[in-house]
Parts: sequence; C-alpha cells; structure tokens
Amino acid sequence: MGNDASAEINDIFNIKCMKKEIIDKCSDIRLIEMKMDQFIDCFEKDLGKKFQSNFEKGALNALIWALFGGPLLLYAIGMNTAAILELHSILERFALRDVSRILANPSQRSTVKKILERYTLPDLARILYDNLDILDEEDMKYTKNLNKLRNGIAHRNERVISNALLSGRNISLLDIDQEVNRIDIKPHLLGGIIFLYKLSKASEAIGSETSKE
Repeated sequence: MGNDASAEINDIFNIKCMKKEIIDKCSDIRLIEMKMDQFIDCFEKDLGKKFQSNFEKGALNALIWALFGGPLLLYAIGMNTAAILELHSILERFALRDVSRILANPSQRSTVKKILERYTLPDLARILYDNLDILDEEDMKYTKNLNKLRNGIAHRNERVISNALLSGRNISLLDIDQEVNRIDIKPHLLGGIIFLYKLSKASEAIGSETSKE
C-alpha cells in the first residue's frame, strides 16, 4: 500500500506530468479565444468611451500590436504572474526612455537617462504627473498598484500579494501564482495601454517641437 501511494505521488509531481499540463494549457484554443474575446470586449467598451476618435483608436490598436503581444499571450494562457511582470517591464522601460527624451535636449538625453535608470515606474510616473502634466491621478494610482503587485510577484512576497489582492488574508508562498492567476488582469492591461498612449503622445509632441527648432 505504501509503495502504491509513493508511486502515485511520484506520478503527480513528475516533470512529465507538468509537461502535459503545460501543453494542455497552451493548446486549449477555446479558452484562449474566450479570454481574448473578453479582452477585446473590455477594450472596445472601456477605452472606446475614453478615446472615441478613429485616430485615437487606431493609435491604441497600433500600441497593442507593437508592444502587448507578450502580456496578452501570457494572459490568454492563464499565466497572470508572468503577464504582470512583462507588462511592468514594458511600461518602465518606455517611461524611462520617454521621460529622458521629454526632459532633455538631444545632447543631454543619454546623461539624463543614466540618472533616471534607478527610478522605479511610480517615480517616473510622478515626474510625468507633477512636472510634465502628462498623467492624471488615476494613472498615478494605477502605476502604484501595478508596481506593488509586480514587486510581490518578483520577490515572491506572499504578504505583499495578500495585501494587494486578498485584503490581508494569509496565503502560502507556494500559492502566489495560483492566487494571482485567479484575478482579472484585464484592467491592468488596459491601464498600461492608456499609460503608453499618453506617454507616446507627449514624446511625439516634443519630437515635433525639436524638429522645428
């Protein structure tokens, strides 16, 4: 009996079993299609109210096509933790690039960028909010929440994850992925699209002014 139980445990925790679960998750076309349809529905309803012109909608779609393939793929196959990490990385890198572009003339951009490299996403957002009037309070709240969630995931900190998502309920370190995969991350993805759209508009405006000088 003991040997049977041991064999069953070995089967459950065998890497070949993990392989099957991963393949099943990635090949569940119906689930992937459903999740993408849900995202498209939220995109059209939520962002369609805020950005109504065809130009704005086209720009938002272009951003998604260029930058959101990774986060959307991870979201669609149910890997929310990886999607959050990828999303945060994209926003932080583009914020760093464009804040330095907006703040400095071309000859100083590399220096300013080096100075800003230690800044976190909320730090960069604060510059865009306080000094450049590009973001609003809703954007600030979004970046703080995303950064907190990202840090909890990256550092495997169950307390941070619990406070961010579960009202302080105790969870195990091993439950982090499972708990994050249960949440709806569409608002995080949509917020990231808005963030990058505002950033790209401001950067383009600065680029146009520079080219006229």
